[in-house]
Amino acid sequence: MSLTILSPDGKPVPNAKIDWWQANPEGVYSYGSYALRGYFTTDEKGHVDLLTVAPGQYGPMNYYRAGHFHLKIDGGSEYELLTTQLYVCPGNDKNHMMSDLYVLHIERYRT
Repeated sequence: MSLTILSPDGKPVPNAKIDWWQANPEGVYSYGSYALRGYFTTDEKGHVDLLTVAPGQYGPMNYYRAGHFHLKIDGGSEYELLTTQLYVCPGNDKNHMMSDLYVLHIERYRT
């Protein structure tokens, strides 16, 4: 995986600290250890490379979340901490992540 962290105006963010965690290929998280979790720092061009496995989909009762990576990105004092996800969709089909987006939308606007 190659990442480049950019500021809102498109400039590289050097020395950004990335807290990374993910499930294994079967969609299982390793809660009792630091397996498939790590910390990375971007170079002067805001770039970092890491080697990992593709996370598997998971979920109960036919509600499957597409495999995804979790990231917390700390770009330093001039940026807010960003918590986000990167999806790994089968066949690169974005429809596999739509269940996540739909549920987030429903929860946000539920009265």
